[in-house]
Amino acid sequence: MSLSDIQKEMDFWINYNQPPKDFKHKAFYVDFFDFKQVSGDCLEIGCAGSPFISYADEVNPYLNLELLDPLMDEIVRIPKYSYLEKYTRYQTSLLDFRTWQSYDYIICLNVLDHFGQAHVNFLNKIFNLLKVGGYLYLYYDIRPKYLDGHYPIDHLAVHNHISNIYNIRKESLDVNPVHNGWSGVRSSYRGVLQK
Repeated sequence: MSLSDIQKEMDFWINYNQPPKDFKHKAFYVDFFDFKQVSGDCLEIGCAGSPFISYADEVNPYLNLELLDPLMDEIVRIPKYSYLEKYTRYQTSLLDFRTWQSYDYIICLNVLDHFGQAHVNFLNKIFNLLKVGGYLYLYYDIRPKYLDGHYPIDHLAVHNHISNIYNIRKESLDVNPVHNGWSGVRSSYRGVLQK
């Protein structure tokens, strides 16, 4: 992402992310993903404005939650996100992330479209980080061209890859009503995928 794209992304979350318990997109996520099931070791990728991180402690106060975002240091300096300081944090891209840790759950909401060419590599990296039987909660918008710092995703190719490496437990192409028409969004993919 360019510096301009990063600034747009930060402005989006600063300006549109309501207090944590009233996250603007929360219903769209919570109505599909069963966050109450998340337990054990969990990695959240791109957590800046996530509906999961906003109430993770209510779901499971003993959850071993780790956060991964290239803007992590900038995010935790914003007062409304200072609560993220209590979690293990990594300031890097997933593709550069190195760890011996493996995870029971990986939450990856609204991140894949920030990568222009590496969607398959991104999904393979997540697969390698999951424990056998572990779950990936995946969400991304589908748009025809690059707009506002978000890349188009060849959904058919990505979905074919997902189908080959994950067990699909649940999926939907319903558009996020908050994103409907925004930045050329045509539909939204949500999937609960198991290794």
